[in-house]
Amino acid sequence: MEYNTSKFMVMDNKDIRLKMLILKYDEHTLQLSKILNEITEKDLYRFDVYSKSVPWIVGGQVSFRFQIANVLGIEINPSTDQIFRTDGTQLYIEYPSLETFRKDWEIISPILKNEILELDNEELFTFSEEEPKMKGSFFDLLSFMIERERENIDALILWRGLLT
Repeated sequence: MEYNTSKFMVMDNKDIRLKMLILKYDEHTLQLSKILNEITEKDLYRFDVYSKSVPWIVGGQVSFRFQIANVLGIEINPSTDQIFRTDGTQLYIEYPSLETFRKDWEIISPILKNEILELDNEELFTFSEEEPKMKGSFFDLLSFMIERERENIDALILWRGLLT
């Protein structure tokens, strides 16, 4: 996956906190792609029902980036949209292939990054209590997304060790 950070590098007027989040965003984008390339569909079925944990973690992460894009007004949904509208691993459904998640990840990552970079400091740091599901600033939401991605990637690294 080709992932270009050149636009970020020339944005000297951005807040240092946002720059740090974008660096982590780029790192997570590449790491998840690499992990997905290293796990085969055959590997997933070595542990029976627990193998659904990997697609659930990956799909949830991909879906979350799409949800953040929706908050920014981007009307785009993952190909697996309905699956991840519930809480928890769904044991009795057939999850899409990891390739499906990888394609969605490659679609949303540059789109969301470009939208984030277009935000000014007021849009990033204004505290809002109007949105019932989002109290805080958009920067707070991005920070949560980055931390959640880190936790998911760590879990996937552990799973990859078990699966391969």
